Amino acid sequence: MPKLLNHPFCSIWPTISDPAAMRRLSDDIKTNGLLDSITIFEGKILDGKNRYEACHFLGIEPEFSQFKGTQFEALAFCYSKNAARRHSTIEEQVESLDKFTKHFNKGALSSGDHEGGLMDSSESIRESNSKTLHSCRASDIAEENEANGGGGVTPPPPPPPLSPSKAAKVLGTSATVIKDARRRIRKKEAAAKENFVDYTGFDVPQELRPLWVRRYEIEDIRKALAHFETVYSEAKQEKDLLWSIVGQEFQNAVKSAHQALSASRVYCVCPTCEGKNYRKCNHCRGRGFLNPGNWKACPPEVKAKRQQ
Repeated sequence: MPKLLNHPFCSIWPTISDPAAMRRLSDDIKTNGLLDSITIFEGKILDGKNRYEACHFLGIEPEFSQFKGTQFEALAFCYSKNAARRHSTIEEQVESLDKFTKHFNKGALSSGDHEGGLMDSSESIRESNSKTLHSCRASDIAEENEANGGGGVTPPPPPPPLSPSKAAKVLGTSATVIKDARRRIRKKEAAAKENFVDYTGFDVPQELRPLWVRRYEIEDIRKALAHFETVYSEAKQEKDLLWSIVGQEFQNAVKSAHQALSASRVYCVCPTCEGKNYRKCNHCRGRGFLNPGNWKACPPEVKAKRQQ
């Protein structure tokens, strides 16, 4: 029988990448046998891809269970089997949840019939779906795949992700945490597509790239401070009582912080050290980058050399 593929629902969650962890799983299956069967849906692995890989490595024929139910029921089953037992960061949980939601049927989500099911406990979802599992043989799966022209049904068009408040209920956290996590995910995705060329057109050295992709952190805080300065100035003019006890010294401190952050901005690779042995470079103060003001103050010949 050809090696089975992972169902798109199963692929939402990462495969074990740590060789030591996969070795422990293989050793456990070799010693104790396969305690949980591999769940199949639409001719592909819905749950148990790591166990399947371990069995394939050991040369053991795994036991299979055929999931008989709707696509939403398969999604709920997959979620209940994976979300609760994965030790992951909030960003990874939100990212998996958003990928998970993309496979939901648009009509089901808009009607609200199934969204509540996502917020049920893993145990209750697992209990309701256990009735749809039936033992099957590898030959049954092969026959079904052949009948279906390779197996699998095209998932429905992806809807937008859950709102922060609903996603927060699913993951047991706050909407603010969800928003912050999604913001960090977007920045991580943008960083993955980064060309690593600074604002003068110079290639950012490999060692400095982790710092370069984080340059937005400074900009975000600067924008927040600038927003506060605007709000405070307007409140002062309008004699807003809410801000009446905020003294001038606090506003001065915010201005000082804004100026310090402006000096920390990342604009271009230092033309003196060019990112090589930068920790000993006085021009960039050991960072490897100049801020916009530093670059503006560079001699014309330095700028001309950079632009060649």
